[in-house]
Amino acid sequence: MKKQLFIFLLMLLPLAGQASPQVVDNIYYNLNSADKTAEVAANRNNPFTGDVVIPSSIIFEGVEYSVTKIGSKAFSERSNLTSITLPNSLKTIGSGAFRKCSNLSSINIPNSVTTIEQGAFYHCSNLTSVYIGTGLETIGENIFNECDNLKTAKINSNALVSKNYESGDIKVTDLFFGTFIKELVLGENVTSIGNWAFFRSTITSLKMTDNVKTIGDYAFMECSELTSVELPNSLTDIGEWAFEGCYKLSSVTIPQSVKCVHLFAFQMCHNLTKVVVNSNEVVARDNEQFYTLTSCFGKQVKEFVFGEDVRNIAYLACSESEKLSTVTIPSHLACIDDSAFHKCTSIADMYCYAEQVPEIGKDVFVDSNYKNATLHVPANAVEAYRNADQWKDFGNIVALTDEDPKPTAISSIEYAPLATNKAIYDLQGHQLAQPKKGLNIIKMSDGTTKKVIIK
Repeated sequence: MKKQLFIFLLMLLPLAGQASPQVVDNIYYNLNSADKTAEVAANRNNPFTGDVVIPSSIIFEGVEYSVTKIGSKAFSERSNLTSITLPNSLKTIGSGAFRKCSNLSSINIPNSVTTIEQGAFYHCSNLTSVYIGTGLETIGENIFNECDNLKTAKINSNALVSKNYESGDIKVTDLFFGTFIKELVLGENVTSIGNWAFFRSTITSLKMTDNVKTIGDYAFMECSELTSVELPNSLTDIGEWAFEGCYKLSSVTIPQSVKCVHLFAFQMCHNLTKVVVNSNEVVARDNEQFYTLTSCFGKQVKEFVFGEDVRNIAYLACSESEKLSTVTIPSHLACIDDSAFHKCTSIADMYCYAEQVPEIGKDVFVDSNYKNATLHVPANAVEAYRNADQWKDFGNIVALTDEDPKPTAISSIEYAPLATNKAIYDLQGHQLAQPKKGLNIIKMSDGTTKKVIIK
């Protein structure tokens, strides 16, 4: 008998700190007297209409409790709930907590929330935007499933986004499974994007801050609706297959900060026709992790633009780019290594801004179409190119014009800030009142200088 009583008392221990739900300001809570926390509880007696604010703490019978959880199905099927304000004390949003809240239009997950459980916002049919704070670490399945009008999500949790997932894990993408989310914005707290993080997402555009340093393997693989991506100037590494199968991506710019674009990063991007490379390390053979641009971006690319930071185009860098028709080379390019444009059978125009003819390796253009192509060079260097080994074999060598593609370009510039904060010079050192077409030397207020080309 004593043994049975002891077992019964043990069974009651988990309930010792809790009692039946208590109501405070028309909201029901499960109270835990042991740690002084409160969980918003499900109760069908409260219809929850209009705007609802959950407090960070409540006082019941003279005792203060911190509100740390929205319980399972706490607001489920409250069709008249139009907005919910969650407190910064909140740590967990339970399964089905806001399930079928059909008039909820937006949700802001505070930085304190670390866990969102399965189906928390399932079938919130009028939800259009979501903000996820810095603290989220653990997610369940189908959290926003069947939120058919959800179009925009901003995620600021580095712990969630930077995690390296396995292919079978519940990934960041699975937050939005069953939705048609279009715009993804990664907040300032996100510094890296983990393996598989957004695999097969439905996003059409992707924005990141200048805090993101790495993009992991398969991170955006098969995001088949992605049409634009803005890679930040902080980025140093793009993983294998990172954007593979992003069929609608038409152009991409690799920032100067990038040290390596790994193998097949943009393979199977069938509409990717223009690639701008502003990083010398991506195309220089002295980079130990060098991969040819063809192996990274595919054979369908029609235009490569090399930015002013590029000094060396490495061995086989653009080889076998079968559709490549236009190449733009910067003014400071020093060397093109052996076979760099081998078997580029569609080359029609090469725009080279180097006034001093770059050194050239063996068979740079072998088995290419360059003998039928036009080489565009600075007017004062036309004769030099016409007499230079391999360069002279281009079918036509002509002077560059203002209308030709540029290594780097901006379409417009705000003159007022330039007049107050910078001094502008032409190539002869004459100070200008405002930028002019062509190359401008701009002295910044901090003492640095920049070269800017105006179309």
